[in-house]
Amino acid sequence: MDDETVFALALLQVPGVGPRRFQSLLARFGSAKATYYAGKAELSYFNNPAYKDLADRIVDCRKDPGVTLRIERLLGKYSAQGIEVVAVTDQEYPAALKLIPDPPPVLWRKGVLRPESTRVAIVGTRRATPYGRKVAREIARSLSLAGAEVVSGLARGIDTAAHEGTVACGRPTIAVLGCGVDQVFNQDASLLANDIISAGGALVSEYVPGTPPLAEHFPVRNRIISGLSCGVIVVEAPEKSGALITAHAGADQGREVMVVPGSIYSPASVGCHRLIGDGAKIVTSVEDVLRVLGFTAGAAGRPAYRQDCLPVEVTGAEASVFAVLKHGPARFEGIVDECSLDAVDVGVALGMLEIRGLARRTAEGWFESAFGG
Repeated sequence: MDDETVFALALLQVPGVGPRRFQSLLARFGSAKATYYAGKAELSYFNNPAYKDLADRIVDCRKDPGVTLRIERLLGKYSAQGIEVVAVTDQEYPAALKLIPDPPPVLWRKGVLRPESTRVAIVGTRRATPYGRKVAREIARSLSLAGAEVVSGLARGIDTAAHEGTVACGRPTIAVLGCGVDQVFNQDASLLANDIISAGGALVSEYVPGTPPLAEHFPVRNRIISGLSCGVIVVEAPEKSGALITAHAGADQGREVMVVPGSIYSPASVGCHRLIGDGAKIVTSVEDVLRVLGFTAGAAGRPAYRQDCLPVEVTGAEASVFAVLKHGPARFEGIVDECSLDAVDVGVALGMLEIRGLARRTAEGWFESAFGG
């Protein structure tokens, strides 16, 4: 059991220790463990009355020798349910999220959360129109096939469509919850949550398992959706929408804010058009998203992410074929010879790589990587 995680959770039990104060304590003492065992005089630094009261509470907390033991037992119980927790000081904590002003001191996760993945958030109204749902699915699918992990909030409407667009092609997506990761709030969301985990994605939350989905949690969790991502795409947001909170959080965090425009007569797009007036970028295709985020385009205008930004995960025969194509265009027969694979296996692998947007066939009948040689 990692000490930092245990002591971070112990500190978070102390009244008055939230994300910003936790960051302040961490900056002064270097670790959660050092903070927990710091002397009362040190904890009362700057003669700040707020910190003096906090020092008393931390000292009172550690007088109970069973605090850390109970936390360790609790973590063992959740681990048996497939739920893990990672502290902000841990290398497994998402790199982008560490950079926001108030990162969650701990993240609870169910599924796989890769620390260095490049992610794009797609958010919008729960009362989505068929147009909005279609756009969210298509952009999510295109981004995920190229290697990005789509982030959203598992709510009805646009969030659900974005997650569905990724799991339909077997790619990972991250759902950020305003409740415990064991408290998915309805049957449809529960089924989708299972699909997300099966596709290699994750449910994440800063709230301890067992925490119900309270209304006040959702605006707070929106900073995590944007914080995990390099950009936020808003697809349909009425005048008062939680998606606008995510967009503003993203702007404050230095993320690119992008908007899919809608009909001027649609109430579902009023908030979107206001964001455009405030300077958000208009996007109408995945190519627009690539341009805004600074990713490159491959030959013939096909999107190709910079390999240092988005990981391309292929396995088996597809990996062998893709390795050949990375060295430059090749004929089918040449690929068979290079890979030492059966021609049928090479054909299937090439077909899958084309479907996933990782390879393409030239007009001359050669095959090449969509990322260039």
